Amino acid sequence: IPLLRKQQGYSLTLSQQQIACLLANAFFCTYPRRNTTTPSSEYSRFPSINFNTLFSGTPCDNKKMNKLRCIFNYFRRVTETVSTGTVTFTRQVCTKPPQWEHSMERFSKFHMTSEGTIEDSGHGMLQ
Repeated sequence: IPLLRKQQGYSLTLSQQQIACLLANAFFCTYPRRNTTTPSSEYSRFPSINFNTLFSGTPCDNKKMNKLRCIFNYFRRVTETVSTGTVTFTRQVCTKPPQWEHSMERFSKFHMTSEGTIEDSGHGMLQ
């Protein structure tokens, strides 16, 4: 997986099994070189991929507990049935940012719901 620098566009397609593998390794904090904060390190300007900050601090933090519940639910779902889909992540680079404060353009229709799951009812939707 390439490390992208500022203003570098790229698309990456991964299988759902590859994504589950990446998340499992991050959950168990098995990416040791990615956590170095030495200024000269290759990874010093990238965020940590490991979940160690999720495990530290206040044990009853509601935000952290909800994130862990979400992760456990995800792992439960991907281990119950073999996932066969793919996910494409695309980073688009905007060379000339829009001047939002001067724009009169309207956004297209927007729909948000807390019902269901993306897998079951989110075909064609973004998260």
